[in-house]
Amino acid sequence: MTIENAIKKSELILTEGENKSGKLTFALFATANIFSDRSLVMFSSFPKSLMLKRLSAIADLGDKKVVNIINSMKILCLKENFKELKRRFGYKFMIEDIKRVIEKDSCKTLLFHRLDLFFEIQERDDAEQFIEELIEVKELYDIRLLITSSAPNNPNNFINEILENYTDMNLYIEKENRIEIKVQSSIFPVHHLRYLFQLENKTLELKPLKDNKTNLVTQETQAEKPLKKILLISQDKELINLHRFLFERKGYSFETASTLSETIQKILKGPDLIIYNPPDESYDLEVCTIVKNNNLKSKLIYIVNKDYVRQSDKMNAVNAGCYEIYSKNFIFEEYILTLERIIQNHFYTTLIQQLPSQKETIKSIRHFCNIIDGFSHNRIYASIISAKTNIPKEILFSKIREKDIMFYDENIVIFCLISLRKERAKTVIDKMRAITDDTKEYFFKIGHIIDTTMWKEHKEEICEK
Repeated sequence: MTIENAIKKSELILTEGENKSGKLTFALFATANIFSDRSLVMFSSFPKSLMLKRLSAIADLGDKKVVNIINSMKILCLKENFKELKRRFGYKFMIEDIKRVIEKDSCKTLLFHRLDLFFEIQERDDAEQFIEELIEVKELYDIRLLITSSAPNNPNNFINEILENYTDMNLYIEKENRIEIKVQSSIFPVHHLRYLFQLENKTLELKPLKDNKTNLVTQETQAEKPLKKILLISQDKELINLHRFLFERKGYSFETASTLSETIQKILKGPDLIIYNPPDESYDLEVCTIVKNNNLKSKLIYIVNKDYVRQSDKMNAVNAGCYEIYSKNFIFEEYILTLERIIQNHFYTTLIQQLPSQKETIKSIRHFCNIIDGFSHNRIYASIISAKTNIPKEILFSKIREKDIMFYDENIVIFCLISLRKERAKTVIDKMRAITDDTKEYFFKIGHIIDTTMWKEHKEEICEK
């Protein structure tokens, strides 16, 4: 996914950076060029005179769309006696002001410039409550939040830590000889992690940069190389769907076959990767022998139809020419690492690394489903479980892992369990049923158990709640 599409889908974007690094310019650029939203309202921590001076400097860059946003947006700056008002009335008065502005101006995007300056270090508790209520306002009025903040190494900046559990996208702006945008995390993974933010012919634009600081190869750089050829020999529908989901993309040639006899010629062509899953539980090492005896460069993964692989069987398979052997209930993350090692491309883990490290509860079913759409589009594998339950949200949330997401509302819960196969996702269901067994007042009734290979087929019935 391009960074523009990821930004467009995001509902809360945090942009960090040093002073005068271009955070405000980027927020206005995103509003003008990506959202095309002229209903922007900006809350600024700076005095209005200084704010107008900065906006004038941004307008002087000459980007017509940004100039139009500056001319049409509403600017609200903190009053001189803001600290006194805050002490007298608490953060609640800010929330009420925000609601009035949204209702009066029918705005769809709110920009908080330097939110870290709204609170002092001793006001962390108030800041946490303010952000919680701000998120509720976002959901209530269905608006987008853009927040700028100082660099995370600022010792007084705790806002970034509080926002971590709420942001869809976290960007960092570096300004040395040029302005670069770094994607620190994103619910919607993007193809590149670094972008050049520059002005050309009086037009601001983003250009992807190759990241020399990592040896991970992205999907797009893979497309510049010869196609990686992958052959799957299997009759298992779920395995076929999984590998189609992973490999039917740019940079790969993916073929399937149901029997060994019809694929001998395909094997002899020496694809980069052969995945062999025999139709029964027997250890059929014929494919391994063909690869070895014909001195093929193909790497072979053997998936046996048993729940476990004995060490002796593994040794026999490796000696016969297999690269690796797995049982049918393999752990997805371990399997992915083997695939990436064989094809020499971190096509999957590069995307996973972009996801926020903290698990998250999504309060809007529409936004939750948009996130799963993003996963499906970017070929991020996940299991999705929906259920009716009265188990408290806090207990449900405690049973999922880092990077997982959850929707909860009115006795309905939907889990999205990242990189977890459906069979293993059922352990989450077992945990819930254990709770209902221990406490008879709780119930947990399953609605769906699917994965992202089936998302398009079941999306409508899940998202209608």
